[in-house]
Amino acid sequence: MEKELVSVVITTYKRRVSQIKAAIDSVLNQSHENLELIIVDDSPNEYEYRDEVKNYCENILDSRVKYIQHEKNMGACAARNTGFSNSNGKYIAFLDDDDEWVKDKIEKQLDVFRKSKNNIGLVYCNATIHEGDGSTRCVFDRHTPYRGSVYKQLSCDNFIGSCSFPLLKSEALKKVEGFDPKMVASQDWDTWLRISKIYDIDYTEDSLIHYYIHKGERITGNTMKRLDALHRLDEKQKDILTTDKDVLVSRREYELRLYIQSKQVGEAIKCYFEIVAAKPYRVGKNIILLKAFGRFIVKRKDGTF
Repeated sequence: MEKELVSVVITTYKRRVSQIKAAIDSVLNQSHENLELIIVDDSPNEYEYRDEVKNYCENILDSRVKYIQHEKNMGACAARNTGFSNSNGKYIAFLDDDDEWVKDKIEKQLDVFRKSKNNIGLVYCNATIHEGDGSTRCVFDRHTPYRGSVYKQLSCDNFIGSCSFPLLKSEALKKVEGFDPKMVASQDWDTWLRISKIYDIDYTEDSLIHYYIHKGERITGNTMKRLDALHRLDEKQKDILTTDKDVLVSRREYELRLYIQSKQVGEAIKCYFEIVAAKPYRVGKNIILLKAFGRFIVKRKDGTF
């Protein structure tokens, strides 16, 4: 398996060379050298540094690099699908243009595939999260990792993480027809869910990524996109949401937080009562949610939220 070709796709949008160089270098410096790097530039035509990025990427002195420029901005999912459709590897991985891999990221994830006897379609990993305030934490500190048949657990929480985290079998991504361009957010979660319905999932506990969260990214404007994406996921997953109350309640708790963040009081109230109706015997947790919701109402009345 060491000789298997791995395709890596970096999608970039309105970044300068200085901002994407670290991501590119972290791929080309991988200990697993049999790879191809496909850089898909999804910046709009009017982006002032578009030619600068093109010139840099096309002049990288490494025959493993391929640069593709969209004629116009088409969105993250379309950019990833462009990279996938131009790939040749048995395995494929994606890297956001502002994240970085450690040197043996691909090698260690391939090793999990090698040792597994199950029908594995995706291997994810731990990561070091760099917060906007300079602090760091590990993903597995907050998200419990699961392996095997994980569709139910993954429906409750995207513990796999962003597109920078997993290594996938190309056949698995092909079978689910790639990323869904209709998803305005949570594109990664949606894709992992579709793969987990068909394949087993595995992971390594090694922290193999430096994942950066920049100041200003967690803003209310993005909350509306997350809500739209969540509603699309609900439509896609009607089967499990109507038969599994654990999944339903977990999904509604996430939705409740988004409604509170976007100050949609009416929708938040509906969401809370749906949670209580699904699990009325869960008194302690429901009271905690009610108190949190009450604090939100008080802030609204005081004009402090």
